[in-house]
Amino acid sequence: MRDRSTGLYLGGANSDPSTGLYTFYPPDFGEVIVERIDELANPYWNDVVFASRLNAAGFPTLTGQTLTATGTVTDSAAVADPFGGAQKSALFTGAGSYLSTGASAALLPGTVYTVQGWIRLSTLASPESGVLFIGTFGSNTDRTQIEVLASGAIEFYATGASAVFDAVSAASVIAANTWYHFAAVRNGANADVYVGGALVASAVASGTEPTGTNLHLGYCRSASTTRGMDGRLFDVQFSHRAEYLAPFTPPTSPFLVAPADGGSGENALIYDRVIPGG
Repeated sequence: MRDRSTGLYLGGANSDPSTGLYTFYPPDFGEVIVERIDELANPYWNDVVFASRLNAAGFPTLTGQTLTATGTVTDSAAVADPFGGAQKSALFTGAGSYLSTGASAALLPGTVYTVQGWIRLSTLASPESGVLFIGTFGSNTDRTQIEVLASGAIEFYATGASAVFDAVSAASVIAANTWYHFAAVRNGANADVYVGGALVASAVASGTEPTGTNLHLGYCRSASTTRGMDGRLFDVQFSHRAEYLAPFTPPTSPFLVAPADGGSGENALIYDRVIPGG
């Protein structure tokens, strides 16, 4: 709670987790502003159009289209999650094994977006491991994708009628059997790739990205051939916002999720006028 006229902090109160009710006794009859900032919520959640922890059977989504498995994709806790815990992660077993969404116009890349998550490859497959693909399945000319090359370089690439951008890192950015946070960001004419919060590749984007409206995990397309991945993905999300514009500290816990609309944990700003004798 803050004093409306001075902005000074007056104190706080815990609300009931079920009803949201709280009781607070201000020090005088002045007007106060009550702010609730839920630290467990992502304030930009409305920009997220797809998100899945990938840590449970069936790979339920937290927002966006439902995932369907093709081939062999399992949930496994055989290795620790990126934060040293016991959460499961989606385990992909090579070409022909991937997760995909249904069609949704929300999945059109556009010119401002971020794709991010955690990856742990068991092997650096040759010529590349498919991480994420948005576009028309099996198309060579309608795809935005992220892949890891056999050299350990990571590539963020898009093509429509012609190439839109191609951001490729140096070799050995990714090694086998290690968790990495990755983020591919397009912000207008800029296409950037971050690994572990460090900027590892950039390219100038020019042109129209794919018009396909399906998202695929553990899949990419190159040289007219389907590429899969042998490894794990965790906490993947796609948002229509340029989340990172400079190097950053990678997340130290699972990504933040906003509460359901109308829930007691929802962010709130309340103006409360107290009238003496009222």
